Amino acid sequence: MKIFILLLSISIIPSLLFSAEFRFEGSMNCKVKSNSITEIIDGKPKQYSHYKDQFVVGDELLLEYESYRKIDEPKYLTVFFDISDPVRKKLLVRFEILQKNTLIGAYKDRIYGSSFVDGAYMNFGKDSIRITQPTGNLNMKRYYKNDWEVLITQNGPLDHLAAQVFTLDCRTRVNKIDEIIEFIYSEKQD
Repeated sequence: MKIFILLLSISIIPSLLFSAEFRFEGSMNCKVKSNSITEIIDGKPKQYSHYKDQFVVGDELLLEYESYRKIDEPKYLTVFFDISDPVRKKLLVRFEILQKNTLIGAYKDRIYGSSFVDGAYMNFGKDSIRITQPTGNLNMKRYYKNDWEVLITQNGPLDHLAAQVFTLDCRTRVNKIDEIIEFIYSEKQD
């Protein structure tokens, strides 16, 4: 009986801790089209085509995204995009917005706003997405049906002046971007 209660509580507790009023999840397979790293050390700039033990031009990366609002936090909305390297099993970068509904604006077919947590900024449209945060930028543009071109910039840590810029050509596996944009936009119309 104790084992049954333990198993029952293990299966119920996670859903109680994180229940979403709505959740949209999607993903894309992306091919690395370019990659450039620039750093400056002792006044001398250096450029590289990739970091050691990291992706190179031609590799396949995975872009996964999700948007949700927790039932117990109806005023807040979370949107994030993860870019990972499935071969090396490594999360490369996360772009995330924790958005308070009162900070979201809508104009024509665009949604924009600033995160109240870290100063990140989002701008979503039907065919373009931009998230700017202190550690870098995610820029996406739909160029054919559900194919997206992506440009990512990442800043190095403060004690190391470096920046990485890479581009991706992405093909949708599971498309939920339109649903995310429509949901957020409908929230602003109410």
